[in-house]
Amino acid sequence: MTSRKKKNRKQRRAIEAALRNAQAAREAEKQQEPDPGEDPEETPAAVPDAEVQTAQQEPGGIGRLKRYLFHRSLTEILVYVLILTAVVFAVFAFRRESVRRSEMKEMLEELKPEPIPEEEIAALEAAEQAARDAEQAAREAELTSQKAAEQAAREAAEKAAAEEAARLAEEERIRNLPQRIVFIGDSRTVQLEKAVEYDKSFCYFSAEVSMGYDWMRSTGVPQADSLIGNRTAVVINMGVNDLANAERYAEYVNELYASWSRRGARVWYMSVNPVGDHASVTNEQISQFNSVLREKLNSGIGWIDTNSMLMKEGFTAGDSLHYDNKTYQKIYDHVMRTLGVTA
Repeated sequence: MTSRKKKNRKQRRAIEAALRNAQAAREAEKQQEPDPGEDPEETPAAVPDAEVQTAQQEPGGIGRLKRYLFHRSLTEILVYVLILTAVVFAVFAFRRESVRRSEMKEMLEELKPEPIPEEEIAALEAAEQAARDAEQAAREAELTSQKAAEQAAREAAEKAAAEEAARLAEEERIRNLPQRIVFIGDSRTVQLEKAVEYDKSFCYFSAEVSMGYDWMRSTGVPQADSLIGNRTAVVINMGVNDLANAERYAEYVNELYASWSRRGARVWYMSVNPVGDHASVTNEQISQFNSVLREKLNSGIGWIDTNSMLMKEGFTAGDSLHYDNKTYQKIYDHVMRTLGVTA
């Protein structure tokens, strides 16, 4: 590096000397009178012999440069000097850029972060995973809470709807509660009247022992007809004495329904109830009678299925046909629940 600098300084000194010599030659040229017919630019400047000898004695490239400059005009010399100066500046600029890049590389190497230990990387990854897990758990908890709130809202709405439906049903039940109940039947209805306690202003019985279809048409219905009007519930319990008349009962009761429903009354038929070990009546016959009635009766006529209730809960019939007071109370309570009078 030091030898190169010395060589560059020697070259600069040689160039400066050559420029000084060229300037001296130019001044000497001005002192001479030029020939009018001759172009002064084409005539080379006279160089003193002492300088020529000195240039010839210079070794290497410096001597050749001086000899070359001695035979050139000042303009050419200036051009060459500018070119040489541009080259020198380009070299210096290239070196400065190289130095700058080298320094930048060193600076980047210094700024390059040191590798993070694997333990720290693992700890950072664990912390990030824990944060993600916590965020996921928070979202799931929020979603669970939202679902629970929605479920609670639905349950509250369903409960409110059920309560409203129950209220409306109760209002409808109260509006449809009968103001009077008229029982029409045979000996079983007679004993029902005797076995239970009832409000005589609310319940009326048109019943006769050992009676059937003919009595119902001729007497049972006519003696109760005047009591049947708006919000009257008519409960018919006929047939155990003449099970063969199922279709005639159905046809007649349908006629009564057409008339009584126009008055605002509601007609119900109570099933023929079971017997014990009776000599002439069987439960199979009773079941067949009930099936025919249910099939033939108008759909607007209500059916009170006390037969199934007694077969399920049991009954007591001393003579296999008529019940004890406890069984009649079961029948009466079932009828009242069906009519909506009691819960």
